[in-house]
Amino acid sequence: MNIEKPKQEIIFANVIMCLLVVFIHTSSIAVSSLERNSIQYLAVMVPWRLSAFVVQGFIFLSGLKIFIKKTAVTNYKRYYISRIKAIIVPYVIWVVVYYIYFCKHNYFPFSLTHLIKNMMLGSLVSPFYFIVIIVQFYALLPLWQWLYKRFNPMPILVISLLTTILCGQFLPKVINIITGGCSFDYNDRLLTTYILYWSMGAICGINYEKFSAWLIQKNINITFTFALLVCIDIFLTFKVLVLGIFVSSLETIHIFYCVTAILFTMSIGIRTRPNSIFLAINSVSYPIYLAHCFVLFLVNGKLVQYGIIDIGLCYAVRIFAVYTITILSCLIYRWLKNYLIHKKIMLK
Repeated sequence: MNIEKPKQEIIFANVIMCLLVVFIHTSSIAVSSLERNSIQYLAVMVPWRLSAFVVQGFIFLSGLKIFIKKTAVTNYKRYYISRIKAIIVPYVIWVVVYYIYFCKHNYFPFSLTHLIKNMMLGSLVSPFYFIVIIVQFYALLPLWQWLYKRFNPMPILVISLLTTILCGQFLPKVINIITGGCSFDYNDRLLTTYILYWSMGAICGINYEKFSAWLIQKNINITFTFALLVCIDIFLTFKVLVLGIFVSSLETIHIFYCVTAILFTMSIGIRTRPNSIFLAINSVSYPIYLAHCFVLFLVNGKLVQYGIIDIGLCYAVRIFAVYTITILSCLIYRWLKNYLIHKKIMLK
């Protein structure tokens, strides 16, 4: 596979989404603890909800980064080995680390079967389900290369949209009916629920010059549509979470919000030159994704240890500590790793 320099808008989007993932998880306790009719709740809930496009965004970027390459992947053995080393091995290591931590703190007794099940389902820690999803997409790369490069993009996008809407909302019900009452609780980690974003990324990657020109040309339209869907999504979310009113269209609206949020982020990125901080965070975005919840658990433990219970103070401490410790630790790890590799090369 050819190694190409990442484009500035891809780096920008990757870093923004990485930072928003950390924000989502550091904000979750505040969202669940604050009174839902309070201003404080809305102040946290609104950005928390608007950040909920990052998994979809990472799937989009993953597809884009594969298909933006000028040459298709032909050496599948090499490709799969690279994915195992870069994605699966770090994931397995971190699952074991989290599992040991949970066992040590009496969340549950150690069980190898339980460990493997959580590893396969991505259910041990909340962000891990993304790894299960993206591995499915990576595993089927020969299919995607055949599909996206042979058929017209528009029918693929329409079919992908319908698949995401229908499977995302109705597949568990269909399985329940077909199996005579069997419940299916893992629809949120099946590729069918996210295929729209992968298809978008792949098609944009194949036609990247046209896509980047379109982002610049349609910037005002993208911004307006994004702002409109922000208002609609937050209004409907407010009805559900604060007023307790069921809104059947919320999930469908949120799909369209995620699409515009991804495009809006890319449109900002294409006009933004990443600075050294962005480049540094981009280089450790995956370790940050895997490690930040572990830091969050440690910080929560210290808050309990020192008897800090004020919601606002706890939230501020979490935000500051998790961002700072996670990012700095990952950067130090990367520096040490590169230093040892360089030293090993020099000794040969």
